[in-house]
Amino acid sequence: WWWNEELQRVSKEKKMAFKTWLKSHNDLDYQHYKTLESAAKRAVAVAKTAHCDQLYEELDTSDGVNKIYRLASKPQLNTVRQVKDDDHQVPRDPPAILWRWNDRFARICNEQFPHPPIQSAPHPWTLTTVEVEAAIKKMRNGKETGPDDIPAEVWKILGHQGANILVSLFNRITDEGAVPPIWATSTTVPMWKGKVDAMECSNYRPICLLCHAMKIFERVLVARLRKTISVTLNQCGFVKGCGTTDAIHTARLFLEMHQEKNNSIHMAFLDLEKRLMGSHINSSGTPCDYTLHKSSNTKCRDKRSLDEQGMWLNTKQTEYMECSPQTDGTISINGEDLKKVKQFKYLGSNISSDSDTLPDARARVNAAWMKWRQVTTGVLCNRRMPIRKAKVYKTVVHPVTLYGSECWPASSRHKEIRMIRWCLGVTRFDHVLNYIVRRRMGVAPITEKMREGRLRWYGHVMRSGEHTVARTAMRLSPQGQGVRQPKKRWMDRITEDMRKVNVAPEDIYDRAKWR
Repeated sequence: WWWNEELQRVSKEKKMAFKTWLKSHNDLDYQHYKTLESAAKRAVAVAKTAHCDQLYEELDTSDGVNKIYRLASKPQLNTVRQVKDDDHQVPRDPPAILWRWNDRFARICNEQFPHPPIQSAPHPWTLTTVEVEAAIKKMRNGKETGPDDIPAEVWKILGHQGANILVSLFNRITDEGAVPPIWATSTTVPMWKGKVDAMECSNYRPICLLCHAMKIFERVLVARLRKTISVTLNQCGFVKGCGTTDAIHTARLFLEMHQEKNNSIHMAFLDLEKRLMGSHINSSGTPCDYTLHKSSNTKCRDKRSLDEQGMWLNTKQTEYMECSPQTDGTISINGEDLKKVKQFKYLGSNISSDSDTLPDARARVNAAWMKWRQVTTGVLCNRRMPIRKAKVYKTVVHPVTLYGSECWPASSRHKEIRMIRWCLGVTRFDHVLNYIVRRRMGVAPITEKMREGRLRWYGHVMRSGEHTVARTAMRLSPQGQGVRQPKKRWMDRITEDMRKVNVAPEDIYDRAKWR
C-alpha cells in the first residue's frame, strides 16, 4: 500500500488550510490552500508512481504471475449480494444479508430425512502410510484452506513425517468412531449458478471450504471404496477419464444423428434435489453420505425410490424440450405441467432443439466478456502492466470462450481481437494489424484453437474404451429416412480438420504426432 505517514501529514495540512480559508475568505489564505493542494497532489502522484513501478517490476517475473491473479480477483472480494428472504423482502444491511445466508444453509445442512438403518460393518483395515502419501500427492496446491488454516502444502513439505502424523490421526478416528470437532465446521461460499433470479438463495450453489486434512482422509476412504464398488460409465463426472464434455458430446451427437434421420426426439431435463444428512455420523466415523456410494447404481423408478435416497424432483426447474417440429402442449409430472423450452443450458453448454450451435457460441462469447470485465480492472486494461498478463488472458478468458467447442460441428469466427487490443492498449487508430497484435499477446487465432480442441477431443474419444459414453454415442445408427440437405456433421468437421493439419485417423495412437 503506497499511502504513508508523510502523505497523511500533507493531506491533513491541506484540509486545515481549506477550513481556515472557509472561515476567513482571505485571498492570502486561499493562495496558501492552493499551494498546499498542489504539493499534496504532487506527493501523492510521486508515491503512487514509485509504488506502481515497484509493483510492475515484481509482476514482470515468473513468481509475479500468481500476484496478477490475486489482483484480478481482488475487486470481487468482500462483496455482499442482496438476496430475498422467505417473505420475498430484500434486506439492506450486510448483517441481515449474512443472517439470511446463515438461515438458508443451516436449514439445508441440518435437515434430516428417514433413511434405512445403517448396517454395522467390521472394523476397517488399519490405514497405511503408503495410502496417506498417495492421497497427499493428489492434493492440489494453492487451494483455500478450511477453519484450521493448514494447507495441503504443509503435509507435502513434511513428507514422510507428516504422513505418519496423519496416519496416527486417521487410525484414531476409525478406532474411536469420531472426527475432530473442527472438521464439523466449514466456511461456506455461495456461487451463483448463472441463471434465473440472482436474488434467490436457492439459485446459488454452496461451496464449503473444508480442512485439508479432512480432504486427505476422504481421499484415502474413496480410494478404498473404488476397489470394491463399481460406478456405471454413464456417471461421467465420477468416472476416471470422463467429465462434462463426455455428456455434452453424447447429447449433441444424439440430437445430430436422430435429426439427420428426421426422427422426433423428446427430452426432459430433470432437476433432482438432495436432502443433506446434516452432521449425523455413523459407527465408522464417516458421514452417512458415504453409504450412498453402494446404492448409487440403483435406478430410481418412482417417487418412493427418490424418497429413500433423500431426493425429490424439483418441478420448478425441470424443463421439457421437443427436438422436432414444435407442437402444442407439454408433459406433466404428478399433475404439474413442465415448462417447455427451445434451449436448455446442459452442464454449461446451450443445447438447442434444432441442434444449432450458434446459441451456444453466442453464450460462450457473452460469458467470455463477463469474465474479461471481471479481470480488466487494474490488470488487463492497464497499458503499463507487463506482457505476462497474456497468461491471465489465456488461462482465464480463453477457456471460458472455448468451453464445449470441441463438440461443435461448425467453426464460427468469434471476434476476440477486440479484447486483445484492449489488453495491449492498442486501438484501430494505431494502425496495428491483427496478426501483430496476436503476436505481441502470444495468442493464436480462435479458429486454430477450436480446431486443436476438436482434434484433441477426437483422439481422446477414440483412445478411450469401447463402452465409454462418448465412444458409444459415435456408434449410434438410428433408423429413418434422411433429410435432403443435412447439416454439417461433427465427423465431417473432424475430417476437414485432419486434412488441414495433414494427419490420418490411424495417427491418433501416436500422441507426439497427434499433438
